[in-house]
Amino acid sequence: MKKVLMLAMGGAFLGLTSCNTGDGVDSTMTFQVETINIITSNEDGTTTASSGSYYFDLNMTQRMGAVTSKDIILDNMSMDFTTDDESFTTNTYNAYFKDLNASVNGYEVSGSLLATSLFFYPQQYVGNPKFTFDIIAQYNIGDAYTVRSFPKDAVYIGVTNTSYTDSEGVLHKYEKNDNDYPKDPENIVPLLYQVILNPGNSTANIIMYNAKFSDNPREPTKAKITAQGLTAEYDANGITLKGTNIIPMVDEGGKPTEYPNFIFNSINFRTTNNNLTDCIIEYEVAGMYYGTFTGTYIYKEYETNI
Repeated sequence: MKKVLMLAMGGAFLGLTSCNTGDGVDSTMTFQVETINIITSNEDGTTTASSGSYYFDLNMTQRMGAVTSKDIILDNMSMDFTTDDESFTTNTYNAYFKDLNASVNGYEVSGSLLATSLFFYPQQYVGNPKFTFDIIAQYNIGDAYTVRSFPKDAVYIGVTNTSYTDSEGVLHKYEKNDNDYPKDPENIVPLLYQVILNPGNSTANIIMYNAKFSDNPREPTKAKITAQGLTAEYDANGITLKGTNIIPMVDEGGKPTEYPNFIFNSINFRTTNNNLTDCIIEYEVAGMYYGTFTGTYIYKEYETNI
């Protein structure tokens, strides 16, 4: 499990468990997480996405703390709220607030929030993480709104299935199962999908690392290939990204270069669970490769550690 944490945090170990400093002084921790709030109107289902941040002020000894949410967009206005000082559960990887209690603009805030380091961010592929923790937030603002969080930078690992028909009409199928990567990162080269949302203009990029669309030895493995400018849509069910006829970008000599030989005829992403951690990605490449990916951006251990 320690290896998992090192991968998630780019090598920076930060334990959340603590009793006291040894001199009778309580141990405390403060940190901030940048994220994207997916806000749904419960009246008509209208859903928007906007950048926001959550500031944590925790007393690790007493297991008490407060969370401040900044830049929640309600009724076209930016608002903040701070929870009461309330209890949370914790272990090395998580701090879990089961029952948020706050108010904003006359509404009562209720729900849950998990700060966790158990997210995928393999340093050797996608660089250093931009933050130490990520959050999974799911709460209501009165009866009027439902808020869910989504990372500004989500990296998915899972299972990719592709198929293509060769010149003789033979159908080939290829599966890349990377679910064991967290247990054996030294020996598994995963096919990663990095999703970066831009809520300001409702677009997104999907970056694939170690991409290979078939078992054909003549097809090169793409170390990094980017489908950019996808259209982002939001609704009560979650997030959908769509793109057609996208010429991807690859790095050649350190410079982004168009790669028309592997044009994405179509690429579609959608979240598949209520807390937005899991997804399915479907794509057609170069008019011959068809791929489907299912996976998650967080280690499933988080579910048993809250």
